[in-house]
Amino acid sequence: MTNGQKIGRTNKIVACLCWFALTNALELLSAYHYHNVITAVHSLKHRN
Repeated sequence: MTNGQKIGRTNKIVACLCWFALTNALELLSAYHYHNVITAVHSLKHRN
């Protein structure tokens, strides 16, 4: 395997990890946001 091939493979792995981290972060953020909305709605209902 040449240096170019090694670098190419490493870049693919890094790109996959970055993409995985980004999609997971987005899912976590939306879940967190959703949870906050639910909590806010519940507190409003209990206030009335």
